[in-house]
Amino acid sequence: MSDNNPKFKLEWLEGLSLAKLSFSVGGTSVWPVAFDEAAGMEVFADDVLSFLTENWHSLLLEQTYPVLTLARPSRLWVFLEERWERGSDSDSENESIRAEAFEQRHNLASCIAGVLDVPPLWFVRLGKSMQVDNGKDLWSIPLSDLVSEFEVLGDAIALRFSNEAKFFSLIKAWNERVKIDALTLLATSVGISRTNAKRLVDARLLEVPSDLNDAANDDDELRLAARVTGELAFDRLKYILDIASSLPAQKSTELDRLKRAVSNDLVQSQYQKPYDVGVRVAISARAQLGVQSNQKVDLEKILSGLNVSLRVEHCELEDDFKGLAIWGKKHGPGIIVAESSKSRFSLAYQRVTIAHELGHLLMDGDHAIGAVDILHGRVPPSMEQRAKSFAGEFLLPAKVAADAWQERGHPQDRENLKLLVEALSRKYGVTNAVAAWKLEHGLKALDVDLSAVLDVVVPGRWSPRSV
Repeated sequence: MSDNNPKFKLEWLEGLSLAKLSFSVGGTSVWPVAFDEAAGMEVFADDVLSFLTENWHSLLLEQTYPVLTLARPSRLWVFLEERWERGSDSDSENESIRAEAFEQRHNLASCIAGVLDVPPLWFVRLGKSMQVDNGKDLWSIPLSDLVSEFEVLGDAIALRFSNEAKFFSLIKAWNERVKIDALTLLATSVGISRTNAKRLVDARLLEVPSDLNDAANDDDELRLAARVTGELAFDRLKYILDIASSLPAQKSTELDRLKRAVSNDLVQSQYQKPYDVGVRVAISARAQLGVQSNQKVDLEKILSGLNVSLRVEHCELEDDFKGLAIWGKKHGPGIIVAESSKSRFSLAYQRVTIAHELGHLLMDGDHAIGAVDILHGRVPPSMEQRAKSFAGEFLLPAKVAADAWQERGHPQDRENLKLLVEALSRKYGVTNAVAAWKLEHGLKALDVDLSAVLDVVVPGRWSPRSV
């Protein structure tokens, strides 16, 4: 059990079904009222058991949001409303229906009838953990701990109703909650429709799980690839899975060694912001690989030494696919990137993409979603922030950019900063946007803030914080 051990408290009131329910994390009440151990929400226990029964496979398997990739579930409606207010090109009615259905599956408060303004209590899986969100605070709790607590709660309610004939069908459904057809399990775990799941199975790109446990294991790299690309049209999704499945499995002792070497930085950085973690791991990786701080990274040589396959793929989906990293029992480790044009800018973007995917292999290779990453796909924001900041620091350390600024006489005007950014991008093989961001980051360590000028030099420039 983790330090954040979850606990439901159920107190029976008058009558058979009425009860008072509360939820605590690490011994502290967090719902319905934080820090009030005596508080509880009056509920009809059969509604709670119905919620757990009907949504069991969704709670254990579903890791994708209906239309967005969010940092926390309670922000779902806020993000959607902001999106609609901006007049984004989206089907607001359809998105609203999908979001409401998602909330019915993951917000325990949605099953509580007869009470206005029930405080939310969201449960959404993220890899081996589950995000618990009461609308104010967010916890990451081991999935196994919460599943056990759900079972304790459900069993307690079922026992209460065991002698009542009107609840026999509900109790039977609870006891048979794991009996879900294989195609539904696949569709839920991937986050696509049953129709598309069947089409991918028929095309022999995906295999249906044998049972709920198999689907929950999250160790099939092609299912993961389908998950993070599931919002794409079917032909695009199939195209990317075809590419991912083409990489054979191979041993990579050197990659394993490098992962272990940087893992200490990951552990030490667990309470830092994601983009700071990416920077720390990049610095460590450069040192482990013997790359000098002012040296241009030879990505092909490094990947070859790590025994990571690199394939440049002529891609018909230029707007959707930039690159992927894959590592699992049947495929990889490998990185596939879309073929770039011969322009220096496109080659630089390709290098940034490769470094981004290498970051995922190093930092997320043991994580459910980290096994396969599709750039711009349905990947948790914190993981994207880490990989993006890793790519920038790995290719162009912030200190190197700041040193170059000092060597050029501390320029602060637009024209000379533009020349410096372009020189950095040429020398280190990065885009102007990456060079500008790393320069800004390096200068802030010297208490120099030129972000406003750099915004003019490279409008809409890249930053891991923008993920």
